[in-house]
Amino acid sequence: IAIVVTFFGAPPIWLPAFFRSCQTNPDVRWLIYADFDVPTPPNVTIKRMDLREFNARASAVVGTTITIDPALVRKICDFKPLYGLMFADDLRDFEFWAYSDLDVIWGNIRQFATDELLNGHIIVSPRQRKLGGHGTFWRNTEANNRMFELVPDVLAHLTNPHYVRVDENLLTRALRELIASTSFKARP
Repeated sequence: IAIVVTFFGAPPIWLPAFFRSCQTNPDVRWLIYADFDVPTPPNVTIKRMDLREFNARASAVVGTTITIDPALVRKICDFKPLYGLMFADDLRDFEFWAYSDLDVIWGNIRQFATDELLNGHIIVSPRQRKLGGHGTFWRNTEANNRMFELVPDVLAHLTNPHYVRVDENLLTRALRELIASTSFKARP
């Protein structure tokens, strides 16, 4: 499992607590794409990236220009479901990847994200019947990494300068519609 986080700006004051919670999960890797560099636990890697490079990667994935305003940086959350493609080179060795934030204090991840649970699902969310921006796990496949394309008018949402909750609400709605339109039934 690799957990991807993007963050632009000064490191938050609570970062040591976040790192401590990562450190207690030695079999999980964190990849943090950020414009700061600080010492990390062994299972955390900071990949230097600025907002301009983030925009370039997002633009390459969706095939149109993405320009996130630094004053509206929360907009990056709309791109979480695209991380499987945006950071594919770094994620290729992982069976599952997740997106999250730096304000999550992790407990024992493998206590809830067990092999049995992961092997039986392609998406695992901390919320019941809804994707959660603070820790949704995706089986690392081309089809799953393109699930964001299910969102109607996804390019309009991604190019909107404001955060519109593609990662949680819009993609959840699209997945529910897909499930309702097929013989596939979600597990309780």
